[in-house]
Amino acid sequence: GGGGLIAGSALAIKSLYPSVKVIGVESERCAGFTESMKAGKVVPVPAQSTLADGLAVPTVGVNAFATAKNYIDQMVTVGEEFIALAILRLVEMEKAVVEGAGATGLAAVLAGLLPELKGKRVVIPLCGGNIDTTVLGRCIERGLAADGRLCRFVV
Repeated sequence: GGGGLIAGSALAIKSLYPSVKVIGVESERCAGFTESMKAGKVVPVPAQSTLADGLAVPTVGVNAFATAKNYIDQMVTVGEEFIALAILRLVEMEKAVVEGAGATGLAAVLAGLLPELKGKRVVIPLCGGNIDTTVLGRCIERGLAADGRLCRFVV
């Protein structure tokens, strides 16, 4: 949540392949890195409840931000329904259980937030399996609802 993964990854990637575009993704409900990138310095943000709970920190790490800020080309925020849908797609299609924070990259693609990547070779790290079974069940339900495959009838 403090930005260590993107800081280390971006530094390594850009050191080896400077032309590779590095895009960070986080939940709209706690966009600390995005806001810090806009401000050019670490800024606190309100931490709301999110499926990407591993990213929900009110303040990004100072060292991680200092390391990453010059290597990240773009930051994107994604809605909860697409995080749930990404978790669902990974379970259904890849038989992989990935926590919300690790599924945000796929969520951004599913949300259509990165159309410039269509037809290009893309790497999306799918990391973290630290998801409670109850939360996983809710994510699957929310993903099915977002996908139009789950309806609730009240009589």
